[in-house]
Amino acid sequence: MAIVCQPHIITRSLLLKDDKGMNRFLWVAVILLILFFTVVFTGLYARVLFPDLMVAGKPLPLDAVMSAYVTTYFSPVVSLFLVVGLLASGVATLESLIQSISTTITTDIIAAFAPKVIGKQQLFVNRLVIAVMAAVTIALSYQQLVNPDLSVGILAQNGVYASFSAAFVPLLFGMFLKNVPVQAAFSASVAAVVAHFGIYYGRLTPYMETGTRNPGIAAALAILISLLVGTVVLVLYRQTKKEVAV
Repeated sequence: MAIVCQPHIITRSLLLKDDKGMNRFLWVAVILLILFFTVVFTGLYARVLFPDLMVAGKPLPLDAVMSAYVTTYFSPVVSLFLVVGLLASGVATLESLIQSISTTITTDIIAAFAPKVIGKQQLFVNRLVIAVMAAVTIALSYQQLVNPDLSVGILAQNGVYASFSAAFVPLLFGMFLKNVPVQAAFSASVAAVVAHFGIYYGRLTPYMETGTRNPGIAAALAILISLLVGTVVLVLYRQTKKEVAV
């Protein structure tokens, strides 16, 4: 559920012209995401086919299981079709991430703290932000190639998982609860970010002790911790408010 809080997914709702399109948007999003995440079962099946992570006597990196499965068990024509589909999916995701993250940095961070600096040059600043992001991505991509320890998936996966982990509980509280204090939402977000990166880079829990780690596990644990912290702050805030009122 939390993965829908990714910036390149949740910002799609901004394309709606009016509230009447919300129900259709939700139905389409739910159906497509269900179909999309069936790939998780494919990954599990592929992992079972390589129990010792070996192919033709050679070690198989964990993030190459799907590629090995496609090229080993399908014909060259089908493999080409599937690989192109996987690449198209990844490129589409990265393209949306570039747009959403660069816009967020420009409008929510730079414009908020230095509105006079941007002024009418917001488009230019946004392009400059994209250029800086490209340089950082090239550096991180090279590091991923020579030392594959950043992520088991897309390069930006670790940071994106931290982002939607931080956004999930505030959105959850805002949608289903009334009069939620900002302290609860803020503390939940901070707890999610600290927990996610702390678990991932600190190699906490047995899941993080392997060579190439899965940021999804760190994100899942971070969301649980975030929910606990946000709930405790919310309860304490409301209890304090009742005592003051009495």
